[in-house]
Amino acid sequence: MDQEVIRYESWDALLDYCALSANPVGRLVLMMLGEPRTDEYFGPSDSICTALQLTNHWQDVGRDLLERDRIYIPGELIDHPRFESELRRSAEQGWASDPSFLEASRRTIRTCVDRTWPLYEAGDALLDRLSPHSRPLVGLFREGGMHVLRMVEVWNHETVLHRPKLGR
Repeated sequence: MDQEVIRYESWDALLDYCALSANPVGRLVLMMLGEPRTDEYFGPSDSICTALQLTNHWQDVGRDLLERDRIYIPGELIDHPRFESELRRSAEQGWASDPSFLEASRRTIRTCVDRTWPLYEAGDALLDRLSPHSRPLVGLFREGGMHVLRMVEVWNHETVLHRPKLGR
């Protein structure tokens, strides 16, 4: 799919992509940790993994376009008529080429972020179920992703221009 799809028209299509790419990784981690292979574990794990992948997409909006020619923001959420061309121009020059585009991109990424938070929350149930050995590891992944998503918010959703990242 990564070799063929570089734009997503709908939120559901993007979630389908995450179900095939991120969620299996989380399931493998749980199995390697010796956790049960049940829907009670896999469901919340899938939510966390989808949220982590989406967070990475919102963190890397400019970089994904410039380095990979990918836009993960679903087309149905874009309300600016020249979004892609303005996105590219802004990312290339490092500042927003048009104030109306900057506000539109912030609004669009804010919508994406707002849709991502409930997925992290849906993963709460997993942490309570995990063994004391597994809980810190899974919790660290989740907390790291949530911290990056908060950074996207603090940076006013301007990940077209800046890439928030975790430090030491």
